[in-house]
Amino acid sequence: MQANKHISQQALVENHFNGGGYAFCRLPGATVYHYMAQADRPQHIQNLHDCCGKSGYVVAPFHSHSSIPALLIAPDLHETCEIPLDIQNYSIKTTITDNGRKQYANAFAHCHHLLTTGVCEKIVLARSMQLTAEAAPHPVSLFLNACLAHPNHYVALWWTDETGLWLVATPEVLLESDGHHWHTMALAGTEAWNNGTAVADIERWSHKNRREQQLVADEVAECLRPYVQELEASPTYPCRAGSVVHLRTDFRFTLKPTATPYNIIEDLHPTPAVCGVPRHKALEAILEAEAEPRRYYAGYSGMLTTEGQTHFYVSLRCLSIHEKAITLYAGGGLLSSSVEIEEWEETERKLQTMLQVLNPKA
Repeated sequence: MQANKHISQQALVENHFNGGGYAFCRLPGATVYHYMAQADRPQHIQNLHDCCGKSGYVVAPFHSHSSIPALLIAPDLHETCEIPLDIQNYSIKTTITDNGRKQYANAFAHCHHLLTTGVCEKIVLARSMQLTAEAAPHPVSLFLNACLAHPNHYVALWWTDETGLWLVATPEVLLESDGHHWHTMALAGTEAWNNGTAVADIERWSHKNRREQQLVADEVAECLRPYVQELEASPTYPCRAGSVVHLRTDFRFTLKPTATPYNIIEDLHPTPAVCGVPRHKALEAILEAEAEPRRYYAGYSGMLTTEGQTHFYVSLRCLSIHEKAITLYAGGGLLSSSVEIEEWEETERKLQTMLQVLNPKA
């Protein structure tokens, strides 16, 4: 560790952290969180094979670019801490400066044309919302707020000089392992969580939602087949994620002796749940249609350990912060049957996840 580098949590609380990067993360349902900090600048990685034999926190963007790199925070300090039982809601007063309504309508029209003409079967269209805070949010308080608000989500917060500050509270596993078996999921289709009840019978979900979920599940299974053995898929079931409910299918498997988890992640990312079908055509549409680059929204992050305990999650329900400027991100899957106002309202519901973290209800 470099001399005169202050990288402890206390340094962060007192606003004199001067290391190269840090990350907090808490697994769904856990009562502890991890804090990792690096004195030097994190390593750029081209792919996860660069991390072979290393441990740390991996941050990857939706679409890699020289100015939006994938990074490994290799910690000089790694602490496992109990989540405080007396977390106090930390409210941040914000003003919406741009909700992206016009840009979304234009992007929807572009994507819908590709869907109705058969170029793509599904395109996941994202949008952002710009906020201005009265004061710069504090990262530790934000992270604990999110842990309190979303106990069953994966919650992560990271900062590096290159990425800036990001907060994630996501329901979607990209790939995880307990050291013996592996797990991923297909998570797609969205309905509102109405008064604490969800539609348990998936046959009562709309055809659009069920079709979207089936496309994602089929693509995930097809991606896994070359690398896995003993692949088991669960029945599809509703899964609550904050103010919305998704359809979810779990995949559990063991790896073939010739395969590595890195192979799977490289082929899965970006998943059809955040990109579309077929992937390359959908990615082209996204890069052309969306007004702002997603950066680390719909990328992935997670801990990499040498003991085989690997947990990577898709970076959904997230925000980025630069001083007093806050950007929130949300998206939804479009099919040829999609209606613009309905898809817009779906993104509005998803944005509530992070809006409630910034300003918890009393």
